[in-house]
Amino acid sequence: MKKPMINKELCSGCGNCAMLCPEVFFIGADGLSSVIPSDKYAESEIREAVAGCPGQAISWTGKN
Repeated sequence: MKKPMINKELCSGCGNCAMLCPEVFFIGADGLSSVIPSDKYAESEIREAVAGCPGQAISWTGKN
């Protein structure tokens, strides 16, 4: 299954992903984005968060 992942080195903690897709992303105690664990992710909503990430810190891991 494909899952979103955050590259913490590229994440600025701007919060765009959490604002665009709060059911998948949140800003953690470290001030950076994290992924909420789930068995299924809405790809279309995550694509919007990927496009809105100024640091290009969001990518996919795994297969369909």
